[in-house]
Amino acid sequence: MTSAFVTLIAAGRLKHDPPQVDIADVGGRKLETDDRAAAGLSGDRRRGRITARAVAIALAFGCAATSAGQAPERTGTVQRGMMTGGIWLELANNEQGQVELAVLDGLPGGAPQTRFVALAQEGEGTACALVNAQAGVRVTPCQPYGGAASVTLGGATGDVVFQDVGWQGSFAWGGAAASVADARARCLMPGISRIESLSGTQLGTAIASMKSAVSQLPESSSDLAAAITDLRAERLAAYAALALTPAEQRASQELEAAILGRTTDGRAVSLSQAATMRQDFERTVGQTPQRKQARQKLLTIDRQLAEIYDPIDGMRQTMLRAQIRDQLVPAVQEGLIQLLADRQPGSIVDLLSLESAAADIDSCAAAVNLRGTLKARELVQSALGFRVDEVAGLLTSVVNAAPDSTSARQALAVFETNPAIMRVLSNGGKTGAITTAKSRIAKLAADEERARLAGVRAAAAAAAADAVAPTTSGGRFSSTRVDRSIVYVGNRRRQTRGSGFIVAPGIVVTNVHVVGDSPTVYLTPDGKDPYKAGASYEGTVIARYPTHDIAIVRVPNLPGRIVAIAGKEPNRGSEVWAVGYPGAADRAGAAEEEVVASFTRGVVSRIVDGYTTTSQGPEKTRLIQTDAQFSKGNSGGPLFDTCHRVVGINSQGSLEAPIQFSVGTVVLAELLRKEGIKPTVSTAGCN
Repeated sequence: MTSAFVTLIAAGRLKHDPPQVDIADVGGRKLETDDRAAAGLSGDRRRGRITARAVAIALAFGCAATSAGQAPERTGTVQRGMMTGGIWLELANNEQGQVELAVLDGLPGGAPQTRFVALAQEGEGTACALVNAQAGVRVTPCQPYGGAASVTLGGATGDVVFQDVGWQGSFAWGGAAASVADARARCLMPGISRIESLSGTQLGTAIASMKSAVSQLPESSSDLAAAITDLRAERLAAYAALALTPAEQRASQELEAAILGRTTDGRAVSLSQAATMRQDFERTVGQTPQRKQARQKLLTIDRQLAEIYDPIDGMRQTMLRAQIRDQLVPAVQEGLIQLLADRQPGSIVDLLSLESAAADIDSCAAAVNLRGTLKARELVQSALGFRVDEVAGLLTSVVNAAPDSTSARQALAVFETNPAIMRVLSNGGKTGAITTAKSRIAKLAADEERARLAGVRAAAAAAAADAVAPTTSGGRFSSTRVDRSIVYVGNRRRQTRGSGFIVAPGIVVTNVHVVGDSPTVYLTPDGKDPYKAGASYEGTVIARYPTHDIAIVRVPNLPGRIVAIAGKEPNRGSEVWAVGYPGAADRAGAAEEEVVASFTRGVVSRIVDGYTTTSQGPEKTRLIQTDAQFSKGNSGGPLFDTCHRVVGINSQGSLEAPIQFSVGTVVLAELLRKEGIKPTVSTAGCN
């Protein structure tokens, strides 16, 4: 550390006296890889991996199970203290001839991370010191009396009052499995704590005591890693702001010489001249706004680090972890043994829940470095072996109670995906329960398929028998003849609404811009409430023709009447009726009453070759222009002539004038035949 830097810090009237040491050189010997892994001596703390598996049994349970490896148990002492200048240190002695000093935050000018220096004893008695000559590190005395010690790092020496924190409470020396974050998460035993049947048992009481102790664990370096990293970076930036420029370095040397009564070239300097020089130096160098702010920042950072590195929290953490390891985990394990000895929990469902959650106990034991755990999960699995008949019976009853094959498959999967259950069934010779369950599922699926096909055939027959026969005389148009052929179409993916009509058994026609890119849509027959369960039918979009804005949907069991489509274009001036659901579309998401189709009358104005809004190229289609008013929601609905035939599919309208366009059905008949669908086509005139 240069004398100029000492002068600068003194000018700020602070106690910071940061040693100017290249941290890369503060090392002495480096720990061997296996030693460091065993002791957890790493700037990047390697945390134990936690694995989890969720288990749920049919009716009620899903508990997480975790496991983790154990770090070797360590002995010895760890002490922590802050060196004059704000440098936090930890001194570790494993009582096996190895002593190391950890500089927790690095030194100004070095990388902001923990550095380790191996120390060797030098001298005896009161002259004893811990030394690393190569790194320039010295700690005296060897065993600080009352915690007080003098520490030299490079060219700087400062006082430290060390306090015991223990291995588990140490930032530098705690192992991966000793992470407080892991212990807090794993010893709360989230899975086993959710089992209500444990309440009031010896195990339940032990778990409650465990949760109380865990909640008091102070945070550790693993919990505060981000905060420490940020503080280290800010600390280095503050020290960088205090660094002297070459010119300031020369001024500092001149001031030191003047204080000694001489200039740098040997001339005498009076005391008053030296005082003036010092005032000028403080004003132009030491008291600049940037440096004043940096010194204040260092004070703030040191206070924050003091709170994080509080040795009392470290010792408290060590004591709590010892209590968890030596008292609470054994109490939980004993509670589990007693629970199983009493043949509790009585419910096989709860016992299966416990099988998964019992791994929480072993995981907690590993988190506090408890060796020789009782392997709680294996104990529960052993208990399950004595109740294999109940496990098989539960499997059978759950599958038999399923209302359909899908539910039954899901119930069986819960058992089949649990290795412990499958092992119990296999060892107990009860795998026949799985075979029986699969036979039950196959029968349910076969019955459901037969019922589905029967329903499809019945719906098709009913639709064909109830078809709307086209008339050849215009006469009076009757809405009741066609109202059951209109359906309300909802596209849930894009939340659009529209209309459609039935042209063959289980076949609905609508617009491409109504179905969008959704593979399925939901259709509601006229007069039904689309928001009531069972009122809507799911349909599959089997064809899209964007040029004509025509989409074809298959709904095998959709009830309704089939309407005929016209095989020739209507005459100009003939009367037509547009049908659809504009009202329901306007109330999208809010309608709670039945959907009822709206009928509007108009005349054919003209028939032209034109483009639809979904056309993807130059190809045109036949458009029927009418003044039969329709709006958003009518899209995809039919345009009837007075003979009750569909002559067009309502597609687009004008907001500026009563002009609407429908795609002619002459092209529709061709598209339906292309898809293998046989519509009812009428080519007779309508007088």
